[in-house]
Amino acid sequence: MEPMYRDHFDYLDFIEDGNGEDNEIQTKQTYHHNENNEREPGSFLYRDEPIPPQDPSYNSKMPEQYDRMKKLFGGKIYFPFRGNADIFVMQAKFMENFEDDYSYAVGFNQYYPTYAAMTDAQLRTYFSWRTKVRHGQVSKTSLSYVFVYIYELLNLVGARDAEDAFQKLISILEEYKKFDRIIECYIHMWLPDFVAYYQLNSSYLEQFPHSLPVIRRLFHMNEMPNDELFFEIEKISSYKIQESRFYLGHEKEIYFVVATVLRNLNSYYQTNFNQNFCEVFCGKWRHSHHSMFTGAVFYPQKRDKNYEYPIHEEKIFQYQDGEWIIKDFVLDRRKHTEIGKLLKEIERLLREDCGFRFALKKESLSDEIERFIVDAINRLHAEKKKIAIQKISIDKNQLDSIRSFSNQTMNRLIVDEEEEEPPKQKIQSKEILKQESPLFSSLTNSDEIHFNANEREILRAFLEGGSPKEIAKKQGSMLSVLIDSINEKLFEQFGDSVILYDGDEPELIEDYIPELKELLSK
Repeated sequence: MEPMYRDHFDYLDFIEDGNGEDNEIQTKQTYHHNENNEREPGSFLYRDEPIPPQDPSYNSKMPEQYDRMKKLFGGKIYFPFRGNADIFVMQAKFMENFEDDYSYAVGFNQYYPTYAAMTDAQLRTYFSWRTKVRHGQVSKTSLSYVFVYIYELLNLVGARDAEDAFQKLISILEEYKKFDRIIECYIHMWLPDFVAYYQLNSSYLEQFPHSLPVIRRLFHMNEMPNDELFFEIEKISSYKIQESRFYLGHEKEIYFVVATVLRNLNSYYQTNFNQNFCEVFCGKWRHSHHSMFTGAVFYPQKRDKNYEYPIHEEKIFQYQDGEWIIKDFVLDRRKHTEIGKLLKEIERLLREDCGFRFALKKESLSDEIERFIVDAINRLHAEKKKIAIQKISIDKNQLDSIRSFSNQTMNRLIVDEEEEEPPKQKIQSKEILKQESPLFSSLTNSDEIHFNANEREILRAFLEGGSPKEIAKKQGSMLSVLIDSINEKLFEQFGDSVILYDGDEPELIEDYIPELKELLSK
């Protein structure tokens, strides 16, 4: 006999006991299936199962304040994805000083969390948690409860004024991010809106660098240390100096020259073109409509007059006839390549100045920018010289011993009889040097350089107009590794990189072509 298949669904039923209280039981309804796995109509089986016991305080009597708060909602329709901000603020003001001590914690998860979306148990859970927070006891709870508390503060509920609300926002941020850091990005996003809306001093934002974009810090590059300025500009650069082999061991020189070039260019553009470095190299100005406190349940108050509030010189809030407009400076990713060219050219000239064995290809920048880079490198040498002079010190206590040693040396140089000159050695001919000096031999005989077959093939491709990339691909070799090896083997003879390669197209320096042809022909 085939086994009987069955499925079931659960539903909740409520029965009233003798005391007029609703008790909850769980009933399982089960269908019988025939041998074809089809439901048999009307074949129901019912069985009751007890609900697991709940915390005794779950059914405790609700304080009257909750019912009075609910009545404020009236007969309005609840919009879960908009939060009914006007009703939320009205209810929040009504419950502003209310406290509860509900011991049972019920979870809550809502996209736009408000009181209207909460059950009785959730309301009691939230206000009991808020009571502890206000007494300095911040504990982990459902994230939706935390956002309700933040929404209250954004609407100045539970605070004496805007400054007090701002400090309480920072307090809950610092305390609760230990449990969940997601609130960090939201509060940092809302802080500039808060300062502009309530017209607080913009200095409030200075203590929160996450609320200040990269461009904000670049607008004030004259106030930044060299290393910080370098790291900020590299964040928006297509070329990363930190990833180059030249960076390690030359960090301070790079920081100094990059910062000096940026500041001097900034001054140059301001004086001659009424623009700053950021406007030329980083981005553009934008005017856009702005929704204050995006994503939060916030009820804006009507303003009597239009006004303008500059958060910073690169971000200005404007209130015009009930609408908010932001004039701000935004990054333009298309300009990141220009910053990359500037940093790469700075590194190229620094490599050249330091005698670094691997050179970079020259970037196409204006003569003025090249001049600013050269001036910065010259200033670097002047600063190094100044530091060296400052380090020189004379110990007068050592002068006597120096004089004594000098006299002894002079006495040794004075002799009674002139000593015979040692016989002069004959200068060896070039031919003898060729035979006896392994160094000379290594510089004139290509076989002694020991190019392997792959390296020779790559060199011939450069000299004969072939494609080094295609040849390396056929060889199964990395072109960058082959070029580094060739440059290293030829460095002692040429004192320079013969092939330039920065990840784009490799380039053989024309000046060395005749000598390379001669080397490979032997």
